[in-house]
Amino acid sequence: MFFKKPLKTSFWPAANILVGLALIVSFTWLTHRILQSVRMARFVGLEAIKPVPADYLWQVNTQQAAIDKNTIRYWADYYENLLQVFPELTDAYGVLGYCYHLLGNDLKAEKFLKKAMDGRTDYFWYSYDMAVLYIHEHHYHESQQLLQKALQLDPQTSLRGLTSSTVLYSLLPQGVSLQDIATHIGQGYKQGLILLKILNPDIAPDKAENIIKQLKLELYVF
Repeated sequence: MFFKKPLKTSFWPAANILVGLALIVSFTWLTHRILQSVRMARFVGLEAIKPVPADYLWQVNTQQAAIDKNTIRYWADYYENLLQVFPELTDAYGVLGYCYHLLGNDLKAEKFLKKAMDGRTDYFWYSYDMAVLYIHEHHYHESQQLLQKALQLDPQTSLRGLTSSTVLYSLLPQGVSLQDIATHIGQGYKQGLILLKILNPDIAPDKAENIIKQLKLELYVF
């Protein structure tokens, strides 16, 4: 009685399911490969139009080179396009925030630096930069909190994070030493300590503002 049920009535539904699963897997794999190819093609295209010289932002950021807003705009456009293809590149948000600061748009600078800071919680400069932007907006309490956080970060971790970052490392000039970068990060920590002392609640706000104006605070990426 048990074997009287035709074999094909139980075999074909199972076979159809297996074929369906195979087609889904094949389609998913093919779609993934196509998307990867498209991403790679767009990346190659972006590399072809990458602004030059590659170390221009380094020179502006650490060597006080003259700021050409047309060139900065070019760099901002480049990173906007890069993030459309690779939104996971956290440091690109940081560089983009820096560019918008130089372009005089601190609202956008803050937006992108927040993304960078959230993605790289162990990188000194993003927390420091957000603190400086808050100082410019007279949000001293928020700035004080960010500076305290930044100063608790290990400088060596920030150094390793910089040199291991595809985005940041590609902007470094040839021949720059780790000591040069480490020295600059160390100067940032000293500046952060000074700012933290100035923002001490025991100092009158108007006096703190006068001191801060004299410092002419800048943002940094490296």
